[in-house]
Amino acid sequence: MRPVRAAAAAAAGVLLLGACGSGSGEPAGTADSDEATEPTVTVGDDLTFTVEVARTDEELSDGLSGREELAGDEGMYFDFGESRAGRVWMVGMEFSIDVAWIADGRVLSVERDLPPCETAAEECEIWSAGADVDGFLEVTAGGLDGVEGGESVTLSE
Repeated sequence: MRPVRAAAAAAAGVLLLGACGSGSGEPAGTADSDEATEPTVTVGDDLTFTVEVARTDEELSDGLSGREELAGDEGMYFDFGESRAGRVWMVGMEFSIDVAWIADGRVLSVERDLPPCETAAEECEIWSAGADVDGFLEVTAGGLDGVEGGESVTLSE
């Protein structure tokens, strides 16, 4: 989808989502041995990521921001709980990511290799799903290679 300037979105009062961290400072996939099985997202038949699930306004806003890296089999799933506009910007990111926009349990489209924003926040680009989505999946760039629109997406918690 076509990126837009963050300043325009900020001026419109748009809530920016994604490309950031859980706020806990712990990378996805980090858990105490006493915790239950970690959530996973499966794309298609055999591509599975251990994920953190972002649902609160703070989690949705922070996303993966401030993380130095993410393992190839880890990611963050942004669950809106309802269909709405999805947007990602790369403020505070340290690495490039792929994003799968998800609607009705299927990949709507994939944004590949979104680079970290290295300028002032108001100059950072925003990527949009181009349609309402139920959520999206962020993984390290290249993690969604071969994934196409229409593939099934299953969140297991």
